[in-house]
Amino acid sequence: MRISCKKYSRRFFCALAIIGGLSPLASASTFTVTTTADSGPGSLRQAILNANANPGADTILFGIGTGAQTIAPLSELPALSDPVILNAQSQTGFNGVPLIRIDGINAGDSEGLRIDASQTTVQGLIITRFARDGIAIISGSGNFVRGCYLGTDGISALGNDTGIFIDSTTSSTIGGSLTNDFNVISGNASDGIYIGASASNISLFGNRVGLNAAGTAAIANLGSGIRTLAANTKIGSTQPAQHNFFSGNGGDGIYVDSTTGVQIIGNYIGVNVAGTAAIANGGSGIVDDLGVGTSIGDTTSGGANVISGNGDNGIVLIGVQGSQILANIIGIAANGSQALPNTNYGIRAISGSFVNIGASSAGTGNLISGNGRSGIILEAVTSNFVIASNNIGSNAAGTATLPNGEDGIVVYGQNISVGNSLAGNVISGNSGSGISIDAPAQNISVLRNMIGLNTAGTASLGNQGYGIRAVGGGGIVIGQPGSGNTISGNKRGVNLEAAVTAAKVQSNVIGLSANQSAAIGNNENGIGIQGANNQIGGTAANTGNVIAANSYYGISLYGPGATGNHIEGNSIGTNAASTGIFPNQFGIVIYGANGNFIGGTAAGAGNVIANNSNNGIYLWFGAQNRFLGNRIYANQRLGIDLDPQGPLPNDTLDVDHGPNEGQNYPVVTLATQLANAVSVQGQLSSLRNANFRIEYFLSATCDITGMGQAEQFLGSSNVLTDVNGIAAISASLPSNPVSGFITTTATSADGNTSEFSPCIAIGPASAGEFNIATPVQAYEDVALFKVAIVRSHGLSGIASVKFNTADGTATAPADYASVIQTLTFAAGESIKIVNIPIVLDNQVEGTEHFGLVLSQPTGGAKLGANSAVDAALYDHDPGYPFYSVTDASVSAPDVGQVQTSITIKLSAPTTHTIVLNYQTADGAAKAGADYVALSGQVTFLAGETSKVVPITVLADAQNQIEKTFYLQIVGGTGNVIAYDSEGQITITASDRIFKNGFE
Repeated sequence: MRISCKKYSRRFFCALAIIGGLSPLASASTFTVTTTADSGPGSLRQAILNANANPGADTILFGIGTGAQTIAPLSELPALSDPVILNAQSQTGFNGVPLIRIDGINAGDSEGLRIDASQTTVQGLIITRFARDGIAIISGSGNFVRGCYLGTDGISALGNDTGIFIDSTTSSTIGGSLTNDFNVISGNASDGIYIGASASNISLFGNRVGLNAAGTAAIANLGSGIRTLAANTKIGSTQPAQHNFFSGNGGDGIYVDSTTGVQIIGNYIGVNVAGTAAIANGGSGIVDDLGVGTSIGDTTSGGANVISGNGDNGIVLIGVQGSQILANIIGIAANGSQALPNTNYGIRAISGSFVNIGASSAGTGNLISGNGRSGIILEAVTSNFVIASNNIGSNAAGTATLPNGEDGIVVYGQNISVGNSLAGNVISGNSGSGISIDAPAQNISVLRNMIGLNTAGTASLGNQGYGIRAVGGGGIVIGQPGSGNTISGNKRGVNLEAAVTAAKVQSNVIGLSANQSAAIGNNENGIGIQGANNQIGGTAANTGNVIAANSYYGISLYGPGATGNHIEGNSIGTNAASTGIFPNQFGIVIYGANGNFIGGTAAGAGNVIANNSNNGIYLWFGAQNRFLGNRIYANQRLGIDLDPQGPLPNDTLDVDHGPNEGQNYPVVTLATQLANAVSVQGQLSSLRNANFRIEYFLSATCDITGMGQAEQFLGSSNVLTDVNGIAAISASLPSNPVSGFITTTATSADGNTSEFSPCIAIGPASAGEFNIATPVQAYEDVALFKVAIVRSHGLSGIASVKFNTADGTATAPADYASVIQTLTFAAGESIKIVNIPIVLDNQVEGTEHFGLVLSQPTGGAKLGANSAVDAALYDHDPGYPFYSVTDASVSAPDVGQVQTSITIKLSAPTTHTIVLNYQTADGAAKAGADYVALSGQVTFLAGETSKVVPITVLADAQNQIEKTFYLQIVGGTGNVIAYDSEGQITITASDRIFKNGFE
């Protein structure tokens, strides 16, 4: 501003002017516009010319009659080239709504007003229908545009090309904090506001961009609400009167383009001025394209942006560096409790690095909920993002679900932290998974998050998919000591799919409340594993997971890709202190997986697997799965069960095939208390000349079936079988129990672990007792019901027991064949099987029952508590047939190949289509050398019960011994129940020796 010497001491200021080489300062003048004419005295054009000609901070006022007036220039108005205050709010009748309109309908290719000066203010104008910019600020500094309507009269679209164009200027302000300072910048043909790269330090306060004057409906700028290329642009502030509203625009609300230091604070983007309803921008709420150090949101009260209701994403990041997104509301109304979805993602990061979405301290997190797709997606070219302290999928309080339409967070990037050692996120209530990780993701850490729960970790707000689903990627860490996640209340807990290897899952609570005091189970699995070499828990302190109260499996290992996984130090079915009873349905289930380690030989490797409603470990099929050093007890069915369910007798030389190759268990014949030790005697009958690890366990009670439990791991020994497959067991184990039971397992050198042996009471030799092994569940679809009779507690001498069936609601011979047998057990013999034929009829009977009874024990043996039990006979359900796979045998060909086949059967005709996937698996016979590897699927249409799979066997010069391989069912679709998932193909020895002349 120029200063008149008349106002101050002439001596000082005029001397200053002379010293500075300045001309004498002119007086400020006021010029009043009194006519709507294009030119001449009293016209706006003449007032601008007069102000430009008079050096100093002049004022232009308006007094064109009263009320609303329109000036329609016939050509472009002169630029404002000298400081001036152009105040149209001076028009008589002004009451908050601009009355003076400058309309460019007749002005040709021109701008509305051009500011080419400093310290200039344009206030209270309506500027419409100019072919170029409504207002252009192209030089100077400290300019203001306040209370103007640009491109609209506040009700209708009367667009300029751009509402406000700013370049080559600094420290200018658009809008303000007083009642009549806000601009309405709407209806323009391109952007509402465009700020060029030569500008800097531009501030925007209190504007309505893309809306009507009331802020209740869209008057779209067809481009972005604002596009800035200028450094240090400040858009909004924490003061309510300085919040901007960017809604209803045809493009994005805010577009940050290749600049630095932009601050976007306290704005409403995509919603009305109350923040209660969507007024969508056609694109995204905010796009940060190559921005450096952009700040979106602020932790100070009033600093949150509401970014909701937009036609694409809430926020898009492209090539950003060092930006932060803090304390915003994205996809939700301003009140934090009502969904106003952005159509796609809440935050979409296409590329960029070193970005914080939330931070570690309180109040920094964003509310990212209610969006049409996922809350956050980090695409492949993102790195070094930290996501912390956010609520994703719930309301602001974290007490109710406001789901994102897909996942909470999707990660494809590298070096990403979802939560950190100081703060996690609440990721709950989403329609898909809480977190999804997929290739090419690398080095992903998921720490301290509450996934599927409320903020307090006390109640379910479940994600409808997985808590965490890792589909691909590497270097995945889910929890670590002191920074574990709580993953509960979801449809599924954690899933590591086939492409995921070497992931670490440690220190998490999966299925309980955060304090481990209440069951909040995931509806299916706690942890599912299809990949290889993953670490679940660990041997170091506090690395184990708590996996409890999940509706199906605590942990499942599924398919041949699930190999080399280590499951160590976890609590499965109980809390970390082993004081709570929180059953999963099964503790661990293995289906077709090979070569895994459940527990181990190192200190701390053993898991606690207790209280589960079914088996502790159930191995459906698969081999070389080691179960070592675990505490397995108080499960409702067998601690370790190799399919089929229920204990099976050992076989001579252990030649049977099945899960873990049907490894025989040791037989303990005597357990004697010594001073500070327990002496255990017995034997293992298994393969000839083979090494085995024998593990010993102590429990206060025996399983009701008579099979052993493993409350305490006592130790191990190694044995070598002789040519007859026999190895004596003799061990002295440090322990000093006053009573209890001993049980054992055997693990072969190649890693096949047996079931637990029948338990033996510590004390003198005895004939033991007889029990019926439960469960006793028969199915009409399975022709032969096998019942195991177990002799346990003692195995001394010959003993016998009578077995008989007894009619109940199921009767013989209509439903089953009556059986009466006397079973004689040799000394050391522990299990016999009784076969009961079952009748498959066509009657709808529901579940029926009949009795199984033991009586008349001899040889000093007793009847145990489970000597009379109820057998449930489940009716055939045509909607759920059972499938089975037959075996086959073929002689090895002398040359070329020979065909055989396997039949896959259903127990009864189907009522729907069933598809079963199959593949071959090596035994002693190897694919490529002995047979042709095969995989595929069979389809059973309604009414079909049998499908034949051709098998090709190859000639082999070494094929002079019997070899086997297998065909396995590895999945499928349609309602069907697995009964026998594996068929064995035996290649018998070639007879070529006779055909070569020795016959």
